[in-house]
Amino acid sequence: MKPLKIIRAEEAIRNVADIHLFIAMNNPAAADRFLDALRLTFRTLARWPEVGPHYQSNRAELTGMRFWPVRRFTNYLIFYRVTGKPRRLHIVRVLHGARDVPQILG
Repeated sequence: MKPLKIIRAEEAIRNVADIHLFIAMNNPAAADRFLDALRLTFRTLARWPEVGPHYQSNRAELTGMRFWPVRRFTNYLIFYRVTGKPRRLHIVRVLHGARDVPQILG
């Protein structure tokens, strides 16, 4: 199966920039490793988008949302959904799992 095209929401792009900056303040090399791991995880999800469990929420707008940890940075979670025809992998947010995810996602 051909990998899905990856679409990144503006919020997800800001999340990644903030996480990279936060990690880089103490360890620039680890921040670069985070970006590499994130890209690899995005590619994995593009090939196997059903791998992530569904995010449980009562909110209709979050229906179909899934999540998956960033490889080697498993405290960070990628929230995504598969949309459209042709199907696309839509990256909604990238968040640290210790944050109040239900509050952030709405």
